[in-house]
Amino acid sequence: MNPEGNGAIISFHLVKLHAGLPRVFLQETHPLKPIRVLQRAAELLRALEKRPGSSLAELHADTAIPKPTLLRLLATLETERMVWRAMADGRYRARVSLDRPVLVDHKQLQLAERAAAHLTLLRRRVVWPSDLTVRQGHVMKLIETSRRESSLALHRDAIGFRIDMLVSAVGRAYLAFCPEAERERILAHLRRHPARYPNASVLEGRAIERVLAQTRERGYGVRDLRFGGLGWVSDEEDDRLAAIAVPVMSGTAVLACINIVWPRRFDTEAETARRYLALLQRTAVDIAAAAADGPPVPVKRRRAPRPAPGASPS
Repeated sequence: MNPEGNGAIISFHLVKLHAGLPRVFLQETHPLKPIRVLQRAAELLRALEKRPGSSLAELHADTAIPKPTLLRLLATLETERMVWRAMADGRYRARVSLDRPVLVDHKQLQLAERAAAHLTLLRRRVVWPSDLTVRQGHVMKLIETSRRESSLALHRDAIGFRIDMLVSAVGRAYLAFCPEAERERILAHLRRHPARYPNASVLEGRAIERVLAQTRERGYGVRDLRFGGLGWVSDEEDDRLAAIAVPVMSGTAVLACINIVWPRRFDTEAETARRYLALLQRTAVDIAAAAADGPPVPVKRRRAPRPAPGASPS
């Protein structure tokens, strides 16, 4: 019984003394007041887990946390590497889960973070934006892009977008430069399951092997002329872009692929390669070094360069 009636919890502990006789201690422990800022941080992380890729407005609607407080929480969680804000769309994603062991592919996330600064620097020099992609199974997956930073009106794919390996510039760069055994496994799988891959017709005969040999000789991958980013150009799914792509190497393995994309009405692939291939290859080397060595390199954000003549603003 608690004679003071103040709601304190009375706990009894029996402690055996050296003499072997028990003594009873009464210990009052008052309930601890929760730390509000930690509660809000936990609430924010759960909101991000429920809605991956949230904007500030969406987080405010989901949590009712004031926007200035949200910004401070998000900045702190970014610093502690618990939240990631993608350059591709400016949205927030959780790197950790309070309820599940694994929420994201941390290797891909780390690569995207470390590559972002290099993609920004490349875009500033080239004007045209770039995508960073990795192989996931038998497709390429977009994990970061500088398209949002560009002032040009370009089609923008979402983080996680799946890209055909056989007809895209990044897919062909990957297949051309990955180890031969890996390439043969991928092509064998694609040939066994043509119904799963809409562009499997390019596997007929030895056409794809000739394409990949040309890619290695040239040093970069290009799109199939019939491919429009989402489907064949003859279909309505045409983003009207062209691309060149190179691998990001880690020893003999391909860690990722990066490209340069631009509206195909402006220039040919050969001319873009003549101007910018060396910069693209240097960026790939820098991303590989950054992935191996250390934390992301901060880049001061600034306004995107003016669009090229004839390009419409985004």
